[in-house]
Amino acid sequence: MAAEQALLRIVRSQLTGEKTDVPVGDWAALIALAQRHGMARYAALYAESLPDAEKPAPEILLPLRQLMAQEITRHVTQMTELDTICAAMAAANVDVLPFKGAVTARRYPNDLLRSMGDLDILYRTAQHDAFRAVMERLGYGEREEGRKNDTYYKKPYVCVEAHRSLVAADSPYAAYCGGAWERSVGDGCVRRMTAEDELIFHIIHLAVHLRQSGAGVRFIADVFIYESLPLDRAYVERELEKLELLAFYRNVRDLAAQWFGGGAENETASRLGNFILSGGTFGTAENAAALGVRRGRGAHLRSTFFPSYREMCSMYPWLEGKAILLPYAWVRRGVSALTRRRKNVRQVLTQLETGSGEKGRELAAFYRECGLPTE
Repeated sequence: MAAEQALLRIVRSQLTGEKTDVPVGDWAALIALAQRHGMARYAALYAESLPDAEKPAPEILLPLRQLMAQEITRHVTQMTELDTICAAMAAANVDVLPFKGAVTARRYPNDLLRSMGDLDILYRTAQHDAFRAVMERLGYGEREEGRKNDTYYKKPYVCVEAHRSLVAADSPYAAYCGGAWERSVGDGCVRRMTAEDELIFHIIHLAVHLRQSGAGVRFIADVFIYESLPLDRAYVERELEKLELLAFYRNVRDLAAQWFGGGAENETASRLGNFILSGGTFGTAENAAALGVRRGRGAHLRSTFFPSYREMCSMYPWLEGKAILLPYAWVRRGVSALTRRRKNVRQVLTQLETGSGEKGRELAAFYRECGLPTE
């Protein structure tokens, strides 16, 4: 069985509890594919579930067990740390709203099935200094500034993205996502989204990543998990229609049902599925380069190195109402990028050099066929 089909069947069995016998012809290929999509845990769990005589060879199984041990340690540390941060913020009267990976993980039948690269937390811009003080008290010494979030690090496993907004200021979804606090629920300083709003944001997040570079199997598994919950589906569809994402959502929902729930095939969803399987968790560098330059290299360069005033305000709140200082903010951001994020700068320059505008336009046309509007 091809690695792609084997991975999908293994993921389905873990998500649904169905017993399945998946003939794995090439364990190395399966593990490599699973790692690309942030789902190596599924391969490890399946390998351990097999009778000893059917387990992969020791040279495959032992490294896989080591990887799983690391994954478990990382996961438990991340989930525990999120609870610690939320408790500390509540004690300091700082409002926070955790979202994305760790929140989604708790929707799974076993939160270990949902890996994450970092912890995502929304906070109020007016509480920036108080939020930072709490993070420093908790041992987060390293910090980087970004367009919509700051990133905090605690070795060896924890990276926290502290968001001032859910999406970038120039995103077509910025106005809608700006109402996240008003739509949130819960008592006290630690807020949360409803399951419906988590799904809506997940579709927004998926749309953003597809436009940037692509997305992986994990995104579709998340949709399957949310679709298994008792949701107010009329509300979900109504809100996504406002965002012009309803047709896209329906194709993604069909793909999730097709992959993991035995749903009927949908030609458009199938094509989207093949595209997703061809990449990784967040697509490919080739897609990123192509999509970046599809409107021209000059436009990509300008938007990357000279963001709009509104976007710069999201990064530097002190710039609000002081547009005259925009050139200074650009210089400050440039110096920070050259000294602290050289990898990102090199990535943009590589995109300018290698990106195929024709491929980028083809991808944009394909996305539109899938119901995803492109600017």
